[in-house]
Amino acid sequence: MVTFNMQQCGQRIRTLRKAKHWRQQDLAAKAGLRTTHLISNIERGEKATMQVETLLALAQALECSGDYLLGLSDVPQPQRVNHKRPRSRTAAPVG
Repeated sequence: MVTFNMQQCGQRIRTLRKAKHWRQQDLAAKAGLRTTHLISNIERGEKATMQVETLLALAQALECSGDYLLGLSDVPQPQRVNHKRPRSRTAAPVG
């Protein structure tokens, strides 16, 4: 069972926000949140829970993965998966 640590989540949000030189108001606007009070509470670890939509909006605004904010990964950037089919090395016959 994985335990969600809101204090760690708040610290990671604060660190990423400050690295972008954003105020809490800037992050709220970019995440589509109506108030900075929520971000303040999250960053201070005073919020016990968070809606999935809020977490995803913050992750998208901060350009990081939800797994990073949840503490499931120590890598802030989402892993890119290449879904392209490999191309064959030979050319198709022209006819």
